[in-house]
Amino acid sequence: MTPLPTSVHLQFLTHLWHLQKAIYGLKDSGFIFEGHWNRALMEAGWMKSGVLGLWWKWTGKPGAAGSQLIGLCATFVDDLAILGISVSPSTLIAEIACKGPFTIKETHPTDEGKVRWAGVDFELKKDEIRISQSEYLQSLGASVPEGSVPSTPLPLNSRDRHDTSPPLSPPEAKQFRLLLGGLAWVAWDSRPDLAEACNKLSRSVAYPTE
Repeated sequence: MTPLPTSVHLQFLTHLWHLQKAIYGLKDSGFIFEGHWNRALMEAGWMKSGVLGLWWKWTGKPGAAGSQLIGLCATFVDDLAILGISVSPSTLIAEIACKGPFTIKETHPTDEGKVRWAGVDFELKKDEIRISQSEYLQSLGASVPEGSVPSTPLPLNSRDRHDTSPPLSPPEAKQFRLLLGGLAWVAWDSRPDLAEACNKLSRSVAYPTE
């Protein structure tokens, strides 16, 4: 987190500035940010739906003529992005940014109604939003050279070497599981490869003999 100049950040080097910088570096910063935006959205009149990350709001009195039910899909990628379907969400952005306070960038879809944000592809239609990571997953395979991968055996001394590292103590094992869970939570939205690796490692830690 780069310190802002004093002329820009009026609280530079104050107690609050140090506190904000410390919170940003915590392993639980994702949970702190999620709780903060939940509070801000509720103060702006949004309601949680039964779908994770999806919020509802009436533009006027619920059920009244001319009042519309609008939705907001909030995805954690260290920032908050808002996509508008058929209309500009500038008014909603200003309202939510004021409640945060947040710095929010308004994204504009292409002529085909597509937007990419932190490796996540959003396809906007008249009455739906499709979210996928197909292009991101395909880009992972593009870095692998074509043809068969040559088999390179490990040196004999490395295969015969026994693992002599001491087992983790109970507090160290708990700390490892906490760090692994935090990484899996952050990677859940934008890094499916890391999320899958965390899941496999978690199963291995829970059942090492299987």
